[in-house]
Amino acid sequence: MAAQTAYAGVLEDAISNAKPLLNARLRLELASQDARPRDAESLTLRVRGGFETGPIEKTVVGIEFEWLENITDNFNSTTNGRTDFPVVADPQDVELNRLYISTKAIDKTTVTLGRQRIVYDDARFVGDVIWRQNQQTYDAISVTNTSIPNLTVNAAYVIQVNRIFGPDSPQSPWDSSNVFLNAGYQTPIGKLTGFAYLLDIDDAIGLSTKTFGVRFAGSQPVGGGKVSYVASYARQSDYADNPIDFSTDYFFGELTGAYKGFVATVAYEVLGSDEGIKGFSTPLATAHKFQGFADLFLATPDAGIKNFYAKVGYGRNDVGPFDRVFGAVWYHTFEADFGGADYGDEIDFVITAKWKRFLFGVKYGEYNMDTFATDTRRVIFDVNFAY
Repeated sequence: MAAQTAYAGVLEDAISNAKPLLNARLRLELASQDARPRDAESLTLRVRGGFETGPIEKTVVGIEFEWLENITDNFNSTTNGRTDFPVVADPQDVELNRLYISTKAIDKTTVTLGRQRIVYDDARFVGDVIWRQNQQTYDAISVTNTSIPNLTVNAAYVIQVNRIFGPDSPQSPWDSSNVFLNAGYQTPIGKLTGFAYLLDIDDAIGLSTKTFGVRFAGSQPVGGGKVSYVASYARQSDYADNPIDFSTDYFFGELTGAYKGFVATVAYEVLGSDEGIKGFSTPLATAHKFQGFADLFLATPDAGIKNFYAKVGYGRNDVGPFDRVFGAVWYHTFEADFGGADYGDEIDFVITAKWKRFLFGVKYGEYNMDTFATDTRRVIFDVNFAY
């Protein structure tokens, strides 16, 4: 009887100490493309809600549902059949976003089983596509270990990728047998990371690849400011049932200076090509943040892509009623890795303002084509709330 009472007390504590999960975003996205006869006007509301229990023997359970409502339908959501409009990949859905059990019962180790978020480093290879309304999640077992000082080891085995297109799309989910390995060692001047991503995707065998790489990222104070730097290299080739025999490389370098609220960045990224046969692909990335807000290069062309960009921005705390206001502008030039064709160029800008638990944003991207895709313009207004 005493054991039952103790168990009931532990369960009551887990429920009473539960952490609510609530995130909402109202978004208006406008898009026009010269190749489409009509302009898109997408007004959507997304709400994610759930909870994570308090710990029982260092173990928690979490559940989160997602509701995405298309308030207007004057856009191609990828599932509504409105192909005369540009794509705004936010299809209406109601789904289970996350359901997981996570334990720290093993010293300096976290094991998570179930539907979960997985994001490594800057999300260039594995991410949750947090920009779109429907989050990308993974049905997986994942492990994080910090037993060795300054070393963090991540590993995951993924049997299903729940993509942004929702459960009613032929593009989602992806059944898979993916293996992720990511280990980062913190040094005095930055973090050195080695990674291996083995993608065996049953529903998209042409994207089944093995990728091995290394990344270094850090920052140092300089005068009254800071200099940050990132360098990364990876080698990719076909894997599992991929019918294409190829191998190619990835290069990335970025240098950022920050001083009294001002920030300036220059960067160069190459997703290579094996003589035009196949380009370096990152199908699980949060790709929106890397190659322009117009979203013309979410999938790598077979000829690969070279992306040079420069960014300047300024941020300031305590501006009027806002806790922080930030604005930035980017300029990109794009060309093919194989053949050297000029794809086009793009200018982007963003303004955000944070007030308590709300984040207001305006984002614009304008791509001007030369030899790839079509002239595209996107403007996004959104209001985010997180609890």
